[in-house]
Amino acid sequence: MSFILNNCMAISIVFTVILFISIAFKKRIVALVISFVTVLFGSFLLFYAFAKISGLDALDIQIKGLIIIGEGLLLLVATSVFISVQEAKKKRCKVKEKLAAKGGDEMAIGVALTVLVVGLMFASGLSRGKTAKRKYMVWGTTTILIIAPFFSWAVSILFAISQEEGFAGVALMMLLFPIFFLIGLVALLTGVFKKESVNKSI
Repeated sequence: MSFILNNCMAISIVFTVILFISIAFKKRIVALVISFVTVLFGSFLLFYAFAKISGLDALDIQIKGLIIIGEGLLLLVATSVFISVQEAKKKRCKVKEKLAAKGGDEMAIGVALTVLVVGLMFASGLSRGKTAKRKYMVWGTTTILIIAPFFSWAVSILFAISQEEGFAGVALMMLLFPIFFLIGLVALLTGVFKKESVNKSI
């Protein structure tokens, strides 16, 4: 375990290299898996530091975990852009594929909204009746892992469909995602550094 903790940034860089190699060889599934694995790896480091480590070492691992989570989410955005460009090329070739892709987009939006709603309900349950510190941490983590990627993606896809321009959706996603990610990061760090209050809660 100490090897993973000491070399976590190097491991995340390896994930990034593998993802871009996958994109170069047009392996979309591999690229998606690597981006998700990177997010999960950062989440594991973050929660492991909270549960098993204390002091400055915990803070160091927590910060690295947050950086890797952000890296993984950015890789997810990059993969989405890559897939969108590939699909746009296919849509220009065949009208039938365009209609099928539209149906696929609707299904993907439904899945994203479902994950978003379930995540919000789960976060609400975890934070109900808890201290302010716990609420900030729960909602910060939820914003980073759920709201930032899924809400940004769903809104961007809907905007792209309404404008009939895929790059408009990509541009909106690149604008929304960092905003929600930073909001979540601020909330999470506020919870991490907030003094525990037993008798008071938000």
